[in-house]
Amino acid sequence: MTLLWRYPFGISEAQMNSHIFLFGTIGLVWILFYYSFGLLNLKSYKHFIDLIYALIGANFLALVTATVFFYIQPTLIITPRRFLLVDIFLIFVLSFLWQSFIRWISINTHKQTVYLIDLKNEYTEYKKEFEDSTNGMSIHSISHTELLDLTEKTHRLHQTSLFIVPSKSNYSTETLQLFAHLHSHGATFIRFDDFYEQTFRRVFTTSINDWWLLEHTHRDHFGIYPVLKRLLDIIFAVIIAIVFLLSFPFIVLLIKIFDPGTIFFAQTRLSINGIPFTIFKYRTMKTGTQNNTWTKNNDPRVTRIGKFLRTTRLDELPQCINILRGDMSLIGPRPEQAGIVKLLKEEIPYFESRHAIRPGLTGWAQLHIYAGNTEETKQKLQYDLYYLKHRSILFDLEIILKTISHLFFLKGT
Repeated sequence: MTLLWRYPFGISEAQMNSHIFLFGTIGLVWILFYYSFGLLNLKSYKHFIDLIYALIGANFLALVTATVFFYIQPTLIITPRRFLLVDIFLIFVLSFLWQSFIRWISINTHKQTVYLIDLKNEYTEYKKEFEDSTNGMSIHSISHTELLDLTEKTHRLHQTSLFIVPSKSNYSTETLQLFAHLHSHGATFIRFDDFYEQTFRRVFTTSINDWWLLEHTHRDHFGIYPVLKRLLDIIFAVIIAIVFLLSFPFIVLLIKIFDPGTIFFAQTRLSINGIPFTIFKYRTMKTGTQNNTWTKNNDPRVTRIGKFLRTTRLDELPQCINILRGDMSLIGPRPEQAGIVKLLKEEIPYFESRHAIRPGLTGWAQLHIYAGNTEETKQKLQYDLYYLKHRSILFDLEIILKTISHLFFLKGT
């Protein structure tokens, strides 16, 4: 459409090939930005305004990337200017229409029915969250005896239903025969902990045990993944270090203006295998503040410039030193204070399992929740264990992209 606007009387084959190569390459990057902003996930952005923000953010970053890509060419084959702006405008409009169409389809088509069998407590606790995370999926709680009556009355049940059963169960032969009958007619069965994990992308820690940890929290000593991960750490640490050095004079000046005192904040945290190390950050709290306690949202101890540094994550730029030294990784569980870890180990089962890998500057848990107390830390552990179980280079790249989108909107934890 952009080409038709720019060349209404036709275009040569050579010009066409140049455009296809350059804009095709940019298009692949565009898809990555759309992915990082959740625009390829039908479960995301239920509110219309969030969809608009996501489209603006993804297309803005794509515009910046495309501009850089064009102007680093040794010989500028194509001068984009208005051409690129028209292209982005059309992509935004077409993407908006497509997203609106998909939303309309998902709202107006039949949704799969989910039955939680003998899981009344879990149904009560997670019903609303399940419905929100599955795009309004219909959730019901029944016992296995009620299921028999429902099966006899509703033939459609066989083909459209998803049955969630307890992770640990001891059903009678009669009940298992009923399940087999439903399964043979197209019904799907899944254990509750697996359904929970697939839906929320966090681990149902209530059902984990020592064997689960032995199976899923191994260390990365061999293989290509630890090598690639360390290479990724070094590349991004160098990039962060450049930003750190360039912004250092301005941040120092702002910190001194708003609250004279030390520039940096140093604290003992725990790394892999619980080894202590000193973490470095810009100071964001008032001088003299006790630094071995929980930090809460809207914490009154945070200075005005400190709030800005925390929101933009600029306060964490000095941690490039920790990454280069090997104390931390770019991606991993958040490094916790030694004193708080001792407390959490006593109150949260298997909390120390997150020390199986290096802590991270960003991570799967950091994208979802800010833990300011023990209860929130329990849920944060669910995300940390999910990362431990599923970590890979592709998962790391997903976290990096989503961290960029969170930073762009100045949201997240």
